[in-house]
Amino acid sequence: RNASQWQIEGSGLEVAAEDGRVNGGFEAHIPHATAQSPQLELRLDFANMNGAHAANYYPVALPEALRHWLTGAVVSGRVTTGHVIYSGALRDFPFRAGNGRFEVAAHVTNGVFDYLPGWPVIDNIEADLLFQNAGLTVTGSRGRIRGLDVSQVVVSVADLRPPDGAKVHVQGRISGPLHETLGVLYDSASGKLAEYLPRGLRATGDGVLDLDIQVPVRQPRATHWTGLYRFNQNGLLLPYKDIHVSAIQGEMAINE
Repeated sequence: RNASQWQIEGSGLEVAAEDGRVNGGFEAHIPHATAQSPQLELRLDFANMNGAHAANYYPVALPEALRHWLTGAVVSGRVTTGHVIYSGALRDFPFRAGNGRFEVAAHVTNGVFDYLPGWPVIDNIEADLLFQNAGLTVTGSRGRIRGLDVSQVVVSVADLRPPDGAKVHVQGRISGPLHETLGVLYDSASGKLAEYLPRGLRATGDGVLDLDIQVPVRQPRATHWTGLYRFNQNGLLLPYKDIHVSAIQGEMAINE
């Protein structure tokens, strides 16, 4: 304690618990004058964390609707490594003006992500998660939806606390057998897509589906999505007197 402030330092801090290991240090400056904001410099590194308990460690600044969505979406996984960095005045958080730094980064393996009600989960995920100041980005290098490969996944929230509510933007590519893709579409979005896909439709060959989904966290029923499917010499057997179409090449765009 000096004439102007309290100064608190902690170094070589270590925590070992059932959920994982954490080590690091911090330095805090707390002015006696209440008109001045406390300052915090902090760095924590963590490893071998249990993704199923991720909700226990989300930043308290998350809005309740987004916290609820993340709690349901992140089912399990193993956080191999990561860190937390905070640098700046507490009253300036989350540093929209660039006057400080808040960062939580983590690498996740074997993750399971239930990203949207009514859609099959993505499992076997390899991804990197980054909270940075007011935003959140998850970048996935691989995953699986049933028998389909998932790649080029980006889940982003530009601002966690905008006045009109956070919006989650999900982009990704799904590739593999067309019959598996049809199975996912039949069972997704509470069966709405099945209205346009006749039962008994069979398919051969592989293809690629690019999806772009935007989820208003406060109104998930107002979700907007678009897709583009690329056929690669596919075949379709229609359930109408065995009508067969072969060597399909081209693209099909879908939305809403």
